[in-house]
Amino acid sequence: MNCKCQNCPGEITFPSEDAGQTVICPHCQMETMLFIPPPPKPQSEQAAPPKLGNKRTTLFVVSGLIIVTVIISVAVFIAAIPRVKDNNPTTQKPDQNLQEVKGALGWNLGDVLPNNLEVKIDDDIYGITYGFEPPVDMEKAELSCHLVLTEDRRIAAICTSGLESNQFNRDTVKGVLKEKYGLRRSWKLPWGDRYDDDFGQTNCQAVLTTTGQSYYGQSSLIYLEYRDERLCKLAEQQQENRKAAANRKSQNNLKGNF
Repeated sequence: MNCKCQNCPGEITFPSEDAGQTVICPHCQMETMLFIPPPPKPQSEQAAPPKLGNKRTTLFVVSGLIIVTVIISVAVFIAAIPRVKDNNPTTQKPDQNLQEVKGALGWNLGDVLPNNLEVKIDDDIYGITYGFEPPVDMEKAELSCHLVLTEDRRIAAICTSGLESNQFNRDTVKGVLKEKYGLRRSWKLPWGDRYDDDFGQTNCQAVLTTTGQSYYGQSSLIYLEYRDERLCKLAEQQQENRKAAANRKSQNNLKGNF
């Protein structure tokens, strides 16, 4: 059987009797649950294309498609426009009214990771990372935690994710972060079932992302990241440089074979 990881697009092959077990994804190294995808609908059950009886029907269908396309385009455009009304609770607030995010889960943004702690480099996903266990009082939430690092081992981001539970749910986490740092922005994507909440100042902030129900329909997935934006941009640029260097090396090796 094959199923997709709940944290990345990678597929996992497993025996059908292992469905329902939690494993480490071989692609992103995060915990995910194995599940059996629903079978595809028979060809006979798939919706048949509408029959166009005459020119008037054809014109009606084409006009309807154009109207729907225009509505979707306008909705996407409006969603991309920054909210500026003062009476909107999700309006962007000045940074001076918000707190700077220093760190969380026992780590501080900008600190240098000790050399005795072994890091992992996977430039196809997060770059340079260090995985760590959640605090003892949050172990029941079964969280997956890691740090994102620059090449000189400075902590650029502190990340944790897990399935929504009594200990780890959007309303509770949002309430704590709002009280501690201040809510700067809260919005829902115009498509799908995803919520993004930003807390604290722009350069050092906490970002809470909640998706809809997971593939096996049990609960939502929550991703919380504490970010130093300057260090994150540096880490991302270093990651792109490493990938480019690896591609050049691969191309040079390939040229040497011909």
